[in-house]
Amino acid sequence: MTEHSEKTENRKRRDLIFLLAGLVLGLGIAGFLTLVLPKKQADPPAQETTGTGPEESTTVSPVTSAPAPVRRPLAELRENYTPEQAERDDCVVLDGFDLLHGQLLWNEFLQQTRAGEPAVIRVYQGWRTPENDYTLFELEYTGAEYELTFYGRTGDTHEWFLSTGRYRYLKEETFTLYENTDLVYMLTDDMTAEYEEYIARMVSSIPLSPDPRYDNIAVLFRQNNSVPPGQYTSVYGIETYDVDGDGTEERCYLCRGRTSGLFTFFLSIYGRKDGLRYTRTYCTDFMELSFARAEDGKLCVQGVTGQGDSAQTHLYRIVTRDGGIELEENGEYLKGDKP
Repeated sequence: MTEHSEKTENRKRRDLIFLLAGLVLGLGIAGFLTLVLPKKQADPPAQETTGTGPEESTTVSPVTSAPAPVRRPLAELRENYTPEQAERDDCVVLDGFDLLHGQLLWNEFLQQTRAGEPAVIRVYQGWRTPENDYTLFELEYTGAEYELTFYGRTGDTHEWFLSTGRYRYLKEETFTLYENTDLVYMLTDDMTAEYEEYIARMVSSIPLSPDPRYDNIAVLFRQNNSVPPGQYTSVYGIETYDVDGDGTEERCYLCRGRTSGLFTFFLSIYGRKDGLRYTRTYCTDFMELSFARAEDGKLCVQGVTGQGDSAQTHLYRIVTRDGGIELEENGEYLKGDKP
């Protein structure tokens, strides 16, 4: 086997482990990873201490327009880094495939990179194992390509190594398994590569014909995008945001109402642990609906009425009042059912 083929096979085996680990709810992922990750050059001691080698920088470009934050190098965060710390450091935080924090940060990263603007973001993906295993990814877009960096361990000596891959595109796809629908973010050199085909190639016991589209692929993460089962038929948007200001982000669903002859929509807010917190239905003239942000960064519901020159855009702030939620614009509240 050539060196190139061996690297390709090792990379495919590594990605397969991430996939299978997710399908069994992340159990035993650390043990699987140590079995299949290829051995790479271990870090020199100086880099482990200072993290100032060419692979890393202590300063990264911000995702937002705020001054560039000074972040600790990845080498210092390989162990004993908690989801709470990652949240304070403005990382996207996932518990397995469930997004806990950073939806708006991730959305802004996508907007910037799709516009061709350089940006950097970190993604913390934790697993519910006895050791609380996690992987901290750093994804940088230079304006020409994506660079994915993270630390792993070798399968034999368990030495730390810094893994870096470069890709042309960040592709978003939906993937449905049983009744769960996930958003998949996949790094690739070919936008025609498909996630389901990639999976088929990873798990097939029959050798498939070579396809260069799948030679350089990394599945960054899968995000659980399913709405509560049996609740909603059409979803305008899903966001994670601290609606009531209690310091904990909730899951926000903007959905089409189940009515005929009338245009209705409803907004439902779910807590991480306590389920449904708020829900309210609104009956209005027809609007194109989506989530948006005000200039101060607050999450809003955007509604566009009319078309062409007659189009009007409304930006409704999501506020809590008298134990319920309201949509407010310029001091006036959108009429809805009882909160």
